[in-house]
Amino acid sequence: MNQDMSAGFLRGSGIDPNVLKVVLLTVSTGAILVVFGWVMVQIIAEFSEERLTSAQALWSGVKATVVVCFLLAFLFQF
Repeated sequence: MNQDMSAGFLRGSGIDPNVLKVVLLTVSTGAILVVFGWVMVQIIAEFSEERLTSAQALWSGVKATVVVCFLLAFLFQF
């Protein structure tokens, strides 16, 4: 977004585009981390009920972490 587009957006909406970007990134990151936390709690619950072995629980946690890292990397590249 160039300077003219940014100024036009600010005049039209009354919101600075950079502030809007920070707010959207913060909300998106929070949502991703909440879902990640829920997934990890589910993995731990399944492990404690002996539905998962320790290797399966570890592998599931690693996969969830990798997915979160990719999502956050994709989100913050913009």
